[in-house]
Amino acid sequence: MDLLELPALPRLSYRSTFDSKDSTFRQAGLTDSKLGGAPYRPRGAGWPHQPDGDPYSFVAQLNLAQVERDRQLLGVPPLLDGSLPTNGLIQFFLPFDDVYGLGAGKPDCFVAFIPDPTRPADEPIFAWRSYYDKPVHWLHEDPTPAFTPDGKWLARSPYYTELSIFDHPEVAQALEPVLLEPTMQQPIPGLHAEVTPDQEAAWKEVADQDNLHPKHLGECNHQIGGFASFVQNEPRPQGSPLRLLFQIECDIHMQAIGDMGNMQFFIDPADLKRRDFSNVLIDWACG
Repeated sequence: MDLLELPALPRLSYRSTFDSKDSTFRQAGLTDSKLGGAPYRPRGAGWPHQPDGDPYSFVAQLNLAQVERDRQLLGVPPLLDGSLPTNGLIQFFLPFDDVYGLGAGKPDCFVAFIPDPTRPADEPIFAWRSYYDKPVHWLHEDPTPAFTPDGKWLARSPYYTELSIFDHPEVAQALEPVLLEPTMQQPIPGLHAEVTPDQEAAWKEVADQDNLHPKHLGECNHQIGGFASFVQNEPRPQGSPLRLLFQIECDIHMQAIGDMGNMQFFIDPADLKRRDFSNVLIDWACG
C-alpha cells in the first residue's frame, strides 16, 4: 500500500509567540488568536456558565480572519472541507476542575462563535478559580509577564495554580503560524478514525511503521484542521464524522496539559457549516 492511498488533510500549525531575548510573550490583542488571557465579549453578552451555575474557564480564541490570512499566505488548501468560517471568532471554554471537562458523564466544554468582533466590547476580564477554591475571581490580563533567568514563571498572580492549563491565565499568548511544518497531513493506521478498515489491513501488510509520527503528522504544535496527535487513544469510533477543529499542544513556553499531554476539540463539518458548536467533542490525554 502506497502512502498516497491514505487520505490527506490540510492543517495550519501554530505556536505561542515568545521572545527568548527578553523572556516575554508577544501580547495578544483582545480579538487576536491567543491562548489564555481575556476573550472578546460583545457588550452585554455575559459569560458562559455551566449547568450548576459556575462560570466556565476561558482557554483559547481563534480569530478566523487571521487564520484565513495565514492559510492564504502559506498556500494551505481550505480547512475542514472549506466549512471553517473566514471571519469571526471561535472561543473555547472548559470547566474549572483538574480533569479539564473529562469528569463523570459526557465530556464538557463550551465553544462560542462570534460572527462580528467589531462590535463594542465588554470589559476585558476573565473568570478564574483554582479547583481548590470556591470563590470565582475576575481578573485582568497582565501586559508585563515576568520570568526567572531559566525561563520559568515568577509567581505574580495570587490565583496561580500549577493545575491550570496555563501557568498564568492572565497572560494572553499570541499565536503565530509555524512556517516550516507540512501543510498536508496523513493519518496513522491503527490510530486515526479516518482510516478505513480496508486501508488499515493493507497498511499493516506492507508498511514499515517506524517513525510514522513525524512522517505523517509533522512536529507537535497547536493546529487547526488535519489529524490529531494523540498521546494515548483515539476517542472517536472508526468512521466518525467528527474532524479535528483545534488542538492545543504542550510546548516549552506553556505548562503541559497534565503530564506532557495535549487537548483536542472535534466537530462535524456539517455542524461547522451551520455555525453550530453545541456538539463539539473535547478530549485530552497525557503521558
